[in-house]
Amino acid sequence: MRKINTFLINIIIILAFTEGAISLIGPSESSIRTLREVLIILLFSLSFLNNTFNNSDSYGTAKKYWYYGIGSIALLFFVAIVSMIYNDTSGIEFFLFFLRVLPPFLFFWSILKINFNVDRVLFTLKIMVLLQIPAVIIKYFIIGISESGGIGMMSIHAGSLSTIFPLFVISYIFSLYLSRKNKKYIILIFLFLLFGLIGGKRALIVYTPVLLFFILFIYNKGFKLNFKRSLVKQVFGLFILGFVTFYFIARFNPNLNPEEEIGGSFDIEHIINISTAYNTATYEVGFSRVDAPQVLYSFLTKNGGNLLMLIGVGPGDIIQSSLNDKYPGVENDRQLLMYKYGLGYGLRVGVLWVALQVGIIGALIYSLFFFKILRRTFKILITSNNSVTKEYCLGFIGMGFVFLLDFFTYSATFFYSGAISISFFLIAVIVFKRFSKEINC
Repeated sequence: MRKINTFLINIIIILAFTEGAISLIGPSESSIRTLREVLIILLFSLSFLNNTFNNSDSYGTAKKYWYYGIGSIALLFFVAIVSMIYNDTSGIEFFLFFLRVLPPFLFFWSILKINFNVDRVLFTLKIMVLLQIPAVIIKYFIIGISESGGIGMMSIHAGSLSTIFPLFVISYIFSLYLSRKNKKYIILIFLFLLFGLIGGKRALIVYTPVLLFFILFIYNKGFKLNFKRSLVKQVFGLFILGFVTFYFIARFNPNLNPEEEIGGSFDIEHIINISTAYNTATYEVGFSRVDAPQVLYSFLTKNGGNLLMLIGVGPGDIIQSSLNDKYPGVENDRQLLMYKYGLGYGLRVGVLWVALQVGIIGALIYSLFFFKILRRTFKILITSNNSVTKEYCLGFIGMGFVFLLDFFTYSATFFYSGAISISFFLIAVIVFKRFSKEINC
């Protein structure tokens, strides 16, 4: 059973990281995603055959964490049912909502419980992550810098992934650097920044320094260092790294320099102007990311008052699928949102995407799950005496911070990208299993 579990997890990881590449030779990304979801459901079913076992190596059973957070997801399920009944949403739409939301949690609960070769799965994950670099370099030589046309091997058109994926990876790499002080990790950070730059993403110039400072702060707390004693040295070193990162992104992202070319000049005024224009751009329906919360509030209160604010317009109401292909010419969620409600670009931010469907209550329940798991991991970081476990904790907390940045300010990437959600929950499971082994020794 252990070999079967390991094989299934490896296949799920490989599919998640190669959806875009596979779609180039025939099957669509949606069909590959469906296959991955079916395998996750199979893995979840098999997990019920793994009630007790003795795990090997340095990983424990994490039995006290089995089905961690299931109460929150059950509560979200209840809110979605209330919203479905009130809005007369179809069962298919309800199914599509949870097909989008639930698989990462099923994967999490499955691998928390089952016995598998953690080291082999981690090796597969590392290989898949590293392969994204040559893939994006090949893309650059074929089509140049672009938000579409290939996000590594993971997707063809999911532009926001070019921001979130490198930040996810940098979270873990920078955690290793702080712990081990090996300069090879700095090189890796710049390689994954290059990944985002080839994707033409401006947001990295803001999010990257913020992420590095956050991880440094958690590192000092979690590793119980004398923050005041090392404050000047650490902040100075991080300031240098942050500035070099900022400068590197500004010079090598054509969207951020006046010449609009790789290696253009560094012009801070131009960066501020172009970033402001980007974040306030109205696109096709007259509002931007900045305006989107107010637009959503006005839309919901106008069409259903406070109750619609609380429970949304119905789970799955803005999810486009071949199972619910009622609108001719509509090919994706963004087009469906435009077609039905005249809303578009700004509402692709994760928290707004959830709130539109299941209201503020649903969005709050969903986000609280992640605050809860991050708080638990921080406690493990403080408590653990194992340096490797602490590294995993620090990296995971960094990933969680990226998720929250994305969810509240940027996109709904977590709902679309298996590479992001599966990596996130795999690292969480490793933290829980390692710590459970530590406290049971």
